Amino acid sequence: LSQWGFEAPDILWLDSVRHAAWGSRLRPKATVLRVADWSAGMKAVPQAALDLERDLARKCDLVIASSESLGERLKPLRNGKPMATIRNGVDVEFWNQHVASPKEYGEIPTPRVIYMGALDEWFDWHLLFELARALPKVSFVLIGQRRFPLASGASPSNVHWLGARPREQARGYLRYAQLGIIPFRRTELIECVCPLKLYEYMACGLPVVATRWDELERMNSPAR
Repeated sequence: LSQWGFEAPDILWLDSVRHAAWGSRLRPKATVLRVADWSAGMKAVPQAALDLERDLARKCDLVIASSESLGERLKPLRNGKPMATIRNGVDVEFWNQHVASPKEYGEIPTPRVIYMGALDEWFDWHLLFELARALPKVSFVLIGQRRFPLASGASPSNVHWLGARPREQARGYLRYAQLGIIPFRRTELIECVCPLKLYEYMACGLPVVATRWDELERMNSPAR
């Protein structure tokens, strides 16, 4: 970086605690930290990473939070220093392009209700199964890597676990579905989430139904 003239950049932009060492290696005129999630709400984040993130949040010249709720939790660390909230966004043109229907949909009847994203601790699969059993004529399509175990036969037959898909393919699954859902558990982590999938669903023309949490209500989106 010194050879390229970047040893003293005008702005050092940090998106993760993984980048923290750059702040000590370089001599930036200003350092910006963007915080996407309330890390303390994730079971998998070690205490050392949380401590490092808090230290960065105190020292950086500007902290950007991805939601108002997240900004409120970070504010005590700032001691009056500048903060901003910039919610997530989406490449509308990319998601709005016409694409072919996925081959799997030939065997998955309409109406199709889709979830696309991480299938982790915050995903309420108990709620999803309850919905699937109550609506047996509806196909529930799940796109994403599942990170929790399920007993054999536990999933209703109208729930289709398709696994992860590349971004370029994912839009086809959305465009030929009839509804997008966000069935999240209401946790401290989720209270701070500005859901990127909400924008992706809507950019594909999907109506959206979601569980209720503070930040989603603050956004005042058309989601139900």
